[in-house]
Amino acid sequence: RSNFAPNHLEPILRGTQRNRTAMCVHMYVMLMLAALPVMTVAQGQAAECLVDHVEFLQRGLTVSQFGLKSLGVSGEDGQGLSAACAQDYNPFLSEPLVATQLQKNASNSPLRFDNFEHYPGVAWGGPVWRKDLPLPVRMGGLTVIEDRKFAFCQIPKVASSEWMTVLAKVVLNNVSVNDKFDALDVTLRLDTPKMAQAVFSNPEGIRAVFVRETLSRVRAAFLDKCNSTLVTSLDRLEACPMSDGVDGRKVSMKDVVGWIVKSNISAPGVYPHWMPQSDFCELRSRISEYNVIGYYDRDHLSSDAACVMEMAGIAEFNSQGPAYDDAPFWQPVTVKLDIDGPAVTSGTDDDEVMQLKKLFTKEAAMLVYNKYWSDIEVFNFPQKPSWLNDATGELYETPLADLPF
Repeated sequence: RSNFAPNHLEPILRGTQRNRTAMCVHMYVMLMLAALPVMTVAQGQAAECLVDHVEFLQRGLTVSQFGLKSLGVSGEDGQGLSAACAQDYNPFLSEPLVATQLQKNASNSPLRFDNFEHYPGVAWGGPVWRKDLPLPVRMGGLTVIEDRKFAFCQIPKVASSEWMTVLAKVVLNNVSVNDKFDALDVTLRLDTPKMAQAVFSNPEGIRAVFVRETLSRVRAAFLDKCNSTLVTSLDRLEACPMSDGVDGRKVSMKDVVGWIVKSNISAPGVYPHWMPQSDFCELRSRISEYNVIGYYDRDHLSSDAACVMEMAGIAEFNSQGPAYDDAPFWQPVTVKLDIDGPAVTSGTDDDEVMQLKKLFTKEAAMLVYNKYWSDIEVFNFPQKPSWLNDATGELYETPLADLPF
């Protein structure tokens, strides 16, 4: 640093524009890091150089917390909200949310991320989910990929296993990643408040979240997290808290509803699969910052997820890799992907509605609906399930082990 002098800027005057800009940024960063009074003149010249090249820089310079990351356009530019696949999506809040919607007027002036929580009790920089830990300690939350101008809020039981795998493919630039555990440390440690602020402030950024009808998500959590006889497993006891330490397969939907009604489901320490979706990524106060509000349903998830990837310019990663003949990663829900995730318990939306009618009485359905009312308000869900009048509750008190599906 002590040998750095103004004449070191002379090479910037030669070479291509890309090379001149790269050298200019390098000089400026090094000089600012030096932070020595003797460098004042050189710093000034480097700053003038940056001004001269600002238009070029704006087309794709990404400087991360790790230093100079890339110059020029990084990756493919997405088509944004104008992508052809997105033309039939309705505006968010224009009608109750029963299909994916877009918020083209999403705020580009986000709240600060300095004290951000992924969900109650889990903040930036906290511990992450690891294979070698006995209990997962972060499930869901915000992932930001700054050089792709993409942010995604993962919510458990809303295709979170699949989205975690997709994010790993993008971060590692490897379409062959098909195990969400292979890159958890990478994806979960990737984002910082500064990076989130940048993506949520960028008018070209895609900020997406997928949400699920309330009772559909409760059904999925019940069938997945209580479907275990491992009564000594701490993970399972936490995942199915209404079991009271007994065999989870003895739990009925009546037990689930009773626990939900009496519990503070937004309290830190509650297993995230039972928390309201609006508790994730601070969505209660930040939903206006998202421009894609995806709606999880079994008949449209694969096409909607693929469209989000197209909008974000990461469609190339919608692949299972050469080992699977580059078949699209997003497949109909009835197709079981080779990733670590829950088993498929219903094939279509009609199949799931049939199960919901049998699992819930009318009264129980509304008790749960009212407990998760923040989700109905934040996402503008319908104020009661469409199938409510046909609910029979014939399986409401049936233990999970005895359910016919």
